[in-house]
Amino acid sequence: PVAGATFMGDTVFRYMERESGHIYEISVNENLSKKISNTTITRIRQSFFNNTGMNVLLRRLDEENNIENIYTVVGSTTEPSSLNQSLLPPNLREVAVSPSRDKIFYLSEVGENFIGTIEEFDKKKSASGKKQIFDSPLGEWLVEWPENSTLFFNTKPSAKVPGFLYSQKTTGATTKVLGEINGLTSSVSPNLKKLIYSESANDQIKTYLHDLPKKESVALQLKTLPEKCVWGGVEKEIIYCAVPESLPKSNYPDSWYQGLVSFDDELWKIDARTGNSEILFDKLALSKRETKVDAVDLKLNPKEDYLLLTNKKDSSLWLISLK
Repeated sequence: PVAGATFMGDTVFRYMERESGHIYEISVNENLSKKISNTTITRIRQSFFNNTGMNVLLRRLDEENNIENIYTVVGSTTEPSSLNQSLLPPNLREVAVSPSRDKIFYLSEVGENFIGTIEEFDKKKSASGKKQIFDSPLGEWLVEWPENSTLFFNTKPSAKVPGFLYSQKTTGATTKVLGEINGLTSSVSPNLKKLIYSESANDQIKTYLHDLPKKESVALQLKTLPEKCVWGGVEKEIIYCAVPESLPKSNYPDSWYQGLVSFDDELWKIDARTGNSEILFDKLALSKRETKVDAVDLKLNPKEDYLLLTNKKDSSLWLISLK
């Protein structure tokens, strides 16, 4: 099981084991892992790598099941090394990494408000200080950072609660994008022209493409959650989505978040300009071992010929060749 993974170029990716905190690196052509760090940090649930792979922000559960945030630095990549660790404030609600992976955003509780702050991912470069860009009396947000100068804030979704989506410039301007949509979750393209979002309705999921400049939405025939999608960086209006083969009736996304419902996914490619879609892998081709995959945390390499994903069922890491 992994806590996070990232590509280090077109043919190399790095990941962190969930239970040990050890970092490994693998070439897609060799399928042999190389240990990068050997410092044991247990019960990790999330890890975020910077663009060099040398700085990692960890989120783990301590002995009392409180969230602990740790900033780590990898000592060396020539041989397994120790991680230099420093504790971050314990009251961080959400973390997001910039598309260039050189900055981090975190939402923290300060008094009765929740403050959003940006700073350099590499602490050696953070002498210029932190920059506050967000202030809200509400703390329940999902944060996405699709373009270096723009973040998006989605109210945490529930099937019976109207959700809202706002865009936030790093210079401070806030704009409402969507609202009054039950169970709203979303994912925005890197060029800020399109987004994909889902709606909860009649114990099912409805999925839409939304044109940001035109403020128009079109329903897709495919039904999936935006958390199961990744936008292209080369072809910025192409989106790859894991799509459940079937959707039993339930309160979405609540039941899926809580682990009460699990999906068996296929992999689809969607052209957001036309709405056309094509299936790339059915569930059997996706898994030669016939292990069913409920995909999350999808990531493309720079050339977009490989895709990393995590299986929500067991947190295992999968690599797919898109060639």
